[in-house]
Amino acid sequence: MKEEIIRIENGVKYQAQTQLLKDVTLRIYRRELCGLIFDALSEGSALLSILKGNQRLDKGRLYFNEARRGLEEGASLFKQNVFAPQYGWQLSDELTVEDAFLMTGDRFIKSGNILTREISYVFEAFQISIPFRQKLSGLSYLRQLQLQLVMAYRQDFKIIILENLASFLNEQDLERIMELVVLMKQKGAAFVMVDNDESVLPRYADNISLMRNGRTVHILSREEFRTGSISSRLLGSKGPSGTGGFQINKQPSRQPWVLELAQVKAEGLKPVSFGIGKSEKVVFLDKEGYFGERLVRLLQGKEKLQGGEIYLNSSPYRPKDSSDATKKGVCVIGENPILPGGCLLHNLSGMDNLLLPLYIKNSGALIRKQHEASIIKEARDYFTEEQLLSTVYSLDPLVRQKLAYYKWYLYYPHLVVCVKPFSGTVYNMRRFTEEIIQKYIERGISVLIITPNISEACAFGGRIISLDSES
Repeated sequence: MKEEIIRIENGVKYQAQTQLLKDVTLRIYRRELCGLIFDALSEGSALLSILKGNQRLDKGRLYFNEARRGLEEGASLFKQNVFAPQYGWQLSDELTVEDAFLMTGDRFIKSGNILTREISYVFEAFQISIPFRQKLSGLSYLRQLQLQLVMAYRQDFKIIILENLASFLNEQDLERIMELVVLMKQKGAAFVMVDNDESVLPRYADNISLMRNGRTVHILSREEFRTGSISSRLLGSKGPSGTGGFQINKQPSRQPWVLELAQVKAEGLKPVSFGIGKSEKVVFLDKEGYFGERLVRLLQGKEKLQGGEIYLNSSPYRPKDSSDATKKGVCVIGENPILPGGCLLHNLSGMDNLLLPLYIKNSGALIRKQHEASIIKEARDYFTEEQLLSTVYSLDPLVRQKLAYYKWYLYYPHLVVCVKPFSGTVYNMRRFTEEIIQKYIERGISVLIITPNISEACAFGGRIISLDSES
């Protein structure tokens, strides 16, 4: 018989005057991994914050070890029993693996050989190998995570949260972590997992809870883990005939559109029609990875229309090339934009990369010193002056990611197209990407996100347009 640790029934959470979570049901059992998929980033963040003990439910019923507990106890219960690893530990250069075990409290005997034997026993039990004298600051992401997981187990945390492992672990390291998770499950640990890579949860979860519009809409068993099943249950049923195989969720009937595709045809697909409004975020779920690529090429003038018409602010849109597309107000951020050949010029400074599009937009009519001072002041929340004046190739990946997205925030186009925005990113880069896309919306810039990943599509929220794999 399953041993239930936590149960939430009809959970409700308010943020300001908004009911963020409306009817959440969640069950977490010993020796199981529960997967979570959300259709909106804000809802997922709210539930995870509750599970970590950072917030409490406003309404609903809470059970711990099958006993009813008051909602006011929730935060302390979760703090005592739930552990969430920190990715990219900010640790002293001098602390070692052995020091980390000493810091876990009086569960360990704090003396020489006895402590060494204790660590050896734990590592052997979980089949991991990390030198005891290894400096924590020098550990890889894999070893950091392995160490934190076994420390959490030894501190008797009942539930461990795993967030977006596939974004900072390669396939081999992810498999090694999940082998450790299996061993910990056998010893009674429970796990909650969320991941932007839609292939991860079906491979490892024992059940998956789907949340849509703040409600738990399905709890899928292992037998129901076909990606197609998850996609259809989260996004709804197949779109009506005449949408060209697309599934359009809540398309508002407003005109004029910033960008409109009217019966646009690409090779191998039926004509497609949809629109994007001003300050609207639309996620294009391109499961086959084919039409998204065609659409970007059409928007950049690299491919000719085979049929239909594209309109930008109600006027026909047919750019001559990508430079002309940018001048017209359609900017593209490709996959992995921080790599050479992406949307940054690595031999120029960060400031040069921010100013260059503005020079083109204003036909060179800019006073450099005046605009440099203005950008340094406006962008101080994202960059230091030293970073802006350094060449791009000398900057770390997070700063490059910020430059790639921030330059279009300054440029202020009609539409920004983001292709696979989480591809190749680690946790802090994803957080910035989510933040700056929201900044685009607040500034009045429309955003089209193209991704083949259902979890990534749902993480961004907004309207989702899904291409049927059958079409």
